[in-house]
Amino acid sequence: FGAQTLGCVATLANLDYLVLSGIMNKIPKKHDRFMKHLRRMKEEYPFVGDVRGLGLIFGVDFVHKDGSQDMNKNIDVYHAAFDRGLMVNVSTSEKGKQNVISIKPPITISLEEIDDAMKRLDDAMRSCSN
Repeated sequence: FGAQTLGCVATLANLDYLVLSGIMNKIPKKHDRFMKHLRRMKEEYPFVGDVRGLGLIFGVDFVHKDGSQDMNKNIDVYHAAFDRGLMVNVSTSEKGKQNVISIKPPITISLEEIDDAMKRLDDAMRSCSN
């Protein structure tokens, strides 16, 4: 590997900002806000099997009424969310499709933006609930 002085300087500046700005200290509160919304959606929509998160990375599992994985609902929710201006990720594995969407917001997201994003996701799920 060749020395990349500019890349190293930029990386160190980013790390300094993350530490000195206190932005990392806000992640637990943002995590809790996301999880509050996602848990409510799990209670409201029978096709949501599980919600989970670590930091600001979240997963939502979709299931059939019998509890088996629904490999198509995540695609429906993905498209409905996109139509509402929200980008979520459709998770895949080495074996192909999975029944999960993931949400990976920037660490700079505000609480108001979290509420707006979760309203859009809720609207997308509601449109897919028939």
